[in-house]
Amino acid sequence: MRRERPGLHRNPATDTKPAMRSLNCASLRNAGVPPAGTQMKAEVAALWAEALESGKYIRGARRLKDRSGRHSALGVLCEVHRQLHPDMPQLQAEGASYMGESLLLPRSVLSWAGMDLFANQGPLIAIKSRHTRQWRAYAVDVHDFMGASWPEMARALRNQI
Repeated sequence: MRRERPGLHRNPATDTKPAMRSLNCASLRNAGVPPAGTQMKAEVAALWAEALESGKYIRGARRLKDRSGRHSALGVLCEVHRQLHPDMPQLQAEGASYMGESLLLPRSVLSWAGMDLFANQGPLIAIKSRHTRQWRAYAVDVHDFMGASWPEMARALRNQI
């Protein structure tokens, strides 16, 4: 007789173990991610993904950039914007980090990236949870806060945006 973990019982309706099926997001598309090309410009997403994987930026800030020079994923997008627009000021560690914002994306960065002006936490991407093995769709800022790696986010930006 095969031994099962406690709490996992056969579901008579589907004859699968409840923990083995996702109740609300069975796949990437069912996780709630909009179709590719609808959230931001693909070329900007590619530049952002390259910057996240480059190793040039130190991860760890909750702000766009903190005192020790660490960035959030959104801070890296602001750095990409600044590099392509040399007349813009550098990201600051104190006060308003970039163009009046310290935690979220400034409106000018949102419009440059082709994003909705209310998507100031970044586009919606889905990353497969290490713990539940289910796809979870959140804004980039939320994934960054919850500990998703930058290479995972870069892969999601390339494949889903």
